[in-house]
Amino acid sequence: MLHTVKKGETLTQISRDYRTPLQAIIQANPTINPNLIYPGQRINIPGFPEASTIPYRIDISLNNRKLRLFKNENLQKAYPIAVGKMLSTTPVGSYIIVNKAPNP
Repeated sequence: MLHTVKKGETLTQISRDYRTPLQAIIQANPTINPNLIYPGQRINIPGFPEASTIPYRIDISLNNRKLRLFKNENLQKAYPIAVGKMLSTTPVGSYIIVNKAPNP
């Protein structure tokens, strides 16, 4: 899996976010200086499959307040959801789920 570095990120922070040992990330990226990473740089995260090889996909509709689970583009389940916190915007975008926790 490839991670694109965002402004202010460090390799230590990235390793924590992906629950991957820092040393494993350093070894998977021999051409990268671990003390000098920059926004836009692409870093290989070992142990994660490419997103295109994962048969499952989740689609969340903020307007309809629905979560839909697809497997190989076929709808498997749909759930009602709540979104955001009061006075906070709900982040939008494409994400890969790294860690799952019931009722976080």
